[in-house]
Amino acid sequence: MGGVPEKVLQGRGVRVGSEDGKYYPGVFGMKSYHSLSSGEKEKTDGIGSLYIDIGAKSAEEVRELGIQVGCPVIYDAYYKELLNDRICGSYIDDASGLASLNQIAGFLSRNPHKATVYLVGTVMEEYNARGAMMAQRTAHADMAVCLLGAGAGDTPDLQGTNNVILGEGVSVNMFNFHGKGTLNGNMIPANMREHLKKSAENAGIAIQRQAARGALSDTAYLQLEDKGIPCLDMGTPDRYSHSPAEVIDLKDLEKTGELVIEFIMGLDSSFPLARF
Repeated sequence: MGGVPEKVLQGRGVRVGSEDGKYYPGVFGMKSYHSLSSGEKEKTDGIGSLYIDIGAKSAEEVRELGIQVGCPVIYDAYYKELLNDRICGSYIDDASGLASLNQIAGFLSRNPHKATVYLVGTVMEEYNARGAMMAQRTAHADMAVCLLGAGAGDTPDLQGTNNVILGEGVSVNMFNFHGKGTLNGNMIPANMREHLKKSAENAGIAIQRQAARGALSDTAYLQLEDKGIPCLDMGTPDRYSHSPAEVIDLKDLEKTGELVIEFIMGLDSSFPLARF
């Protein structure tokens, strides 16, 4: 689920889930380097030819553990601190969003605000977005802000793909469109865009605009709920998205929470909710 880059898998530590909810450590197998032909050294094996070694001695032992077809496999937990207030780890794109939710919740719990705010950690965004849709069918919110940062385009291999730079502020997806068999995406309504710009100016926070093709988020489907709600995508920029070792800048992370707080504090019942 979510699109896994196959070239990072061989030799990678993982955890394999069972039907009773237990997880077992394992590793994607690979040929010993000295056994590889010249062609194999330059080739990435597809997922269909890979296997995971959990130390079991037989297929029967694997099945007795409750590991069956359809059980989940996840990256090993990984975390490392880098230079210049940057961190590297598994699932950092999701973890940064949750960290922002905690930051926002802490502020709102101490400060009166006019808007009713629902803070939701959603699931299945990379699968079918049903986590966010089910939450909205309970909350019936008037608008939605999705905390999902843009992939930074500041590494040597991504020059020219976008203008998002790690450490230069909060990323804002002005427009996203999947275009891979899914005709869906989101454009920020003008009222939300202008309120975000004003909030950023008031808080002295830089925003980095992006127009993204080949990607979408929960907002693509949230905007279709109820009678249609305005939606905004923003968040902490990251590098190496979907890999086992994503990188973010903690200054960007802090500013993301601060900008959402400023955005919320400026909302009241008079805010225009037109989608365009």
